[in-house]
Amino acid sequence: MSDGNATGGQEGGKTAGLRPKVVLLTAYDAESEGIDETSGFLGNREFTAEVAVRGTSRPVVVDEAGEILLAVTGVGNVEAALTVDSLVASPRIDCSAAYFLTVGSAGASPEVATLGSVVINDYILSWDQKRRHSPSDDRESGTWIETFSFKSDDEVCKTCDSVLVGAAREIGTSVPLADSESLWQYRRQYPFEAAQSEPSVSVGASVSGSEFWHGRACSARARDLAERYGVGRYYTTEMEGFGTAIALHRRGLLDRYLSVRGVSNFDRPHPGQPASESVSHDELAFDTCIENVSRVVSAIVSRILDNWTQWQDSVPPRFEATLS
Repeated sequence: MSDGNATGGQEGGKTAGLRPKVVLLTAYDAESEGIDETSGFLGNREFTAEVAVRGTSRPVVVDEAGEILLAVTGVGNVEAALTVDSLVASPRIDCSAAYFLTVGSAGASPEVATLGSVVINDYILSWDQKRRHSPSDDRESGTWIETFSFKSDDEVCKTCDSVLVGAAREIGTSVPLADSESLWQYRRQYPFEAAQSEPSVSVGASVSGSEFWHGRACSARARDLAERYGVGRYYTTEMEGFGTAIALHRRGLLDRYLSVRGVSNFDRPHPGQPASESVSHDELAFDTCIENVSRVVSAIVSRILDNWTQWQDSVPPRFEATLS
């Protein structure tokens, strides 16, 4: 087996004969970031083989049945896009029939979601590809954010398949979610009904950018951007979704993609709280959100694999019939 190091390694000429049905994509693990977004998914199945893939930062792992492949992409849209494109292009792995699931943590707007909730993204928009002006400049209110005139909206705001998203939500809403007293105590300090609610599974847009931002000013700009693209209020904020979506779009596989995120933190402080203190609470709900997204994703993956003959070509018609 070849070395899957940061320079890409060598795959060799022979195919490994792998044709996964599901590809799970996490951003990091304990080895890379000190906190672990990955082991919760590894624990549900036996992953017995490593496969080096040129273009990925490390080998991917495959379960013993050869049905599920898990790849740690690295943090950020560039890392995610490179990893996903390398997987799809690899001569060792045939991903043409696979469902791709980004699984992991995200920040969220307390106006629409709460800690520990799971959000399935219907739109993924690029936070990076825009013009952003300083509020101190002499500009009219509402013009601090401008989109690029030379790019169409669908180039910088990717739409996930509505039937697949609806099916995932239907499956996920039957899954019991974890919660804790400490999370309840913290979330009740936010003056929004959604923030104070119990964890749930919902559908909403994600703002995906290659910087970690936090605070009311940035959240207002994110809200402006989502409104500009006509996707309603954004739900999650993360750093890999757009890179993954654009890579799959260019490979003709975006209709087989789900972005499933657990809410680990709010994207702004509560009233009276300094932003620096709010940032320090970013890991408060991390374990709970990973537990909940793992439960939801496990249910989705099990439904796909247990009924593969109905899922292999497209989402079963019964989900389309019940999609609201």
